[in-house]
Amino acid sequence: EGLDDSLGSTAAYFDGIEEILAASDPEGYQPCSEASWFVAGAEGYRKHLNDVDPEGTFVDAQGTVQANCDIHPSGAVWVNKLAREQKAAGEVKWCVPLLTSAGYGVQFFLSQSTMWNMPVCVINYKWGHYVTQGKRFK
Repeated sequence: EGLDDSLGSTAAYFDGIEEILAASDPEGYQPCSEASWFVAGAEGYRKHLNDVDPEGTFVDAQGTVQANCDIHPSGAVWVNKLAREQKAAGEVKWCVPLLTSAGYGVQFFLSQSTMWNMPVCVINYKWGHYVTQGKRFK
């Protein structure tokens, strides 16, 4: 049983991803492909959780597993499988936004959010913007 089963929609307890992205400075994002933690996390996520959906991860031309962060023009937003499913089903608040910088800790969040059945969207910021955004939203 996941958190979303016991609490209803977990995402309802957090600010919406659209609100956060709309309030973010476009210069503040760090693309997932530039964050070493995202690359390491994506490889483990794909290998151990078998989410081979190209909307989650993909293998680039060099054979490296990458997180697919193309849901947002910045290339800095990754969405796990449950959140993708909830968005497709028309949920209004379809993910729990997780803010990080340089992809720090993302390798743990990718697997734990799936293991605990949490709909998670990871937003990767440059450090200064991460500090600001972390104080603005819940």
